[in-house]
Amino acid sequence: MKFTLIFTSHENNDLTLGCIFVPSLLWVRGQLKLLNPHPNVPLYQKSDFQGLLEKTDVGSEINQSRKRMCLVVHEIGHGTSACLKLLKEDLLESGFEPKVVYL
Repeated sequence: MKFTLIFTSHENNDLTLGCIFVPSLLWVRGQLKLLNPHPNVPLYQKSDFQGLLEKTDVGSEINQSRKRMCLVVHEIGHGTSACLKLLKEDLLESGFEPKVVYL
């Protein structure tokens, strides 16, 4: 699996991030690599989303008054259902309301 996170940001812009595994977790925005939090660990770890917000400027681009977001689950990729579970938990703990869509 791999995941796409779509957040409402400012004005009419939406912030779209990729959560891919190549083979370890890599946060991307389009083709721009944002963060590889643990190159030696292949799967999503608890609090990886919070680490993304802390270590990049992504958090400042999210419209904090709109906590609804879309989490798209793609069947391709090296992520697992356990990765998805942890990511959803992290999003909920960060105050987001993820709507999960499976492609």
